[in-house]
Amino acid sequence: MKKLLELRQQKAALTEQMRTLLTKAETEKRSLTAEEAKQFDELRSQSDSLNAEIARYEALSDEERHQAKTQPTSDKLNNNGLRHYTPKMEEVSIKLFPIYAYPKTTQEIIDFSDVDILGWLTSEIADTFVDTEETDLVSGDGSKKAKGFLSYPRDTQADKVRTFGTLQKLEATKLEADSLIDLKFLLKNKYRKNAVWVMNSTTAAQVQKLKNGNGDYIWRERLQAGDPDMLLGLPVHYLEFMPDSLIGLGDFKRGYFIVDHETGTRTRPDNITEPGFYKVHSDKYLGGGLVDSNAIKVLEVKTASK
Repeated sequence: MKKLLELRQQKAALTEQMRTLLTKAETEKRSLTAEEAKQFDELRSQSDSLNAEIARYEALSDEERHQAKTQPTSDKLNNNGLRHYTPKMEEVSIKLFPIYAYPKTTQEIIDFSDVDILGWLTSEIADTFVDTEETDLVSGDGSKKAKGFLSYPRDTQADKVRTFGTLQKLEATKLEADSLIDLKFLLKNKYRKNAVWVMNSTTAAQVQKLKNGNGDYIWRERLQAGDPDMLLGLPVHYLEFMPDSLIGLGDFKRGYFIVDHETGTRTRPDNITEPGFYKVHSDKYLGGGLVDSNAIKVLEVKTASK
């Protein structure tokens, strides 16, 4: 989830750099210089590479996609019996909703500032979208926004008997290493091998202090820049908009689909409708939904440890 947001942000930045080169040449009523043309081609090559990587992460690109969820069931029969396999199909509908950003500044500031104001605005738009997307994909209620994974019902029942679309939760009165170990092994191995922990930084600070029965810390700091922190052998992703009392664990690529419209992020500068001001209207479509409720588990801590 977080990786896809980062890739889209990188692509938006590259697109804006290419647009800036073209806009500058157009404003000065000239063609791109040789150096600018080379820079443009390099940016386009990087953008194409990102497109390929994004395509691998994006599950859907239509305005609505139905995902069939198969939960096979079988019965034990005697040697003379007829063996059968009956898949149970669940249909999931994921809709797209628009998100917007509309910052503005004065034309005078742009013309006379020593700072790259347009670049700063572009960065602010990207940050706003990342925050909005993360919030919606974690806790959005599904009303004019994506439905976040924490907005689905939670129950303590096991996978075999729990209703599809309901996440399994583990309740604890205190944050302890044993609870995290129990949560990890609620996941079946097919999900556990690609699972990640998700929590905010406040919760992570508490988890870092936990030790196992041998007195060893269960948290491992990243070995080098770019690597994730590790908890009980699984990577940790920080989602700052998660509540302090909740920790998620799961194979989110299998459990939760993020949907982007093929138009991506659209940016439309406007220095006409309000004289003296420069506005940047940006929008995109985003959707998300749970598609495998067995792939994600949630720890609910009723009373956080001190």
